Amino acid sequence: DMLGFNFYARSPRYISAEAAGAIVSELPANVLSVGVFVNETAERISEVARAARLDAVQLHGDESPAFVKNVAELVSCSVIKAFRVAPEFDARSVADYELDAVLLDGYSGGIYGGAGETFDWDIAKSISPSIDLYLAGGLSAQNVRAAISTVRPYAIDSCSLLESSPGKKDPDKLRRFITEAKRND
Repeated sequence: DMLGFNFYARSPRYISAEAAGAIVSELPANVLSVGVFVNETAERISEVARAARLDAVQLHGDESPAFVKNVAELVSCSVIKAFRVAPEFDARSVADYELDAVLLDGYSGGIYGGAGETFDWDIAKSISPSIDLYLAGGLSAQNVRAAISTVRPYAIDSCSLLESSPGKKDPDKLRRFITEAKRND
């Protein structure tokens, strides 16, 4: 349903705006493109979103509510703010942001996403139902059904556990994950 493009230069999943744009131009109209950014400038996010023709930007760093509002004013697509659910995470802080959606991800030290860590899904259930919730963090074919039935998120996001090596997706893991995620039971 969505394809993510990582524009964080220090990630093994990094892709250039030009390469992402070429892929986006070949996607079916019903597949949304999402750009992942970590502590990038608002101007750069806007520039990449335009160049890659993104449907959404996912801010995965330490962005403040004011910064996120600035990004929303600069881009002509949806804004998703990712929060790493560390032990001190306060779900009420999400209300400080003006967002199209929120993504909750597992926490692993200084790593921004893709760490394969789960968190207490009951925390996700405390997010206001008035905002679209993306659930991430340690999701795989083995636990995605439980995650969906527990949290009832708008969308799910998985990355590192679907790879054969950092930055390289495993087609079989992807197929199994998508099959489980879309299973109706």
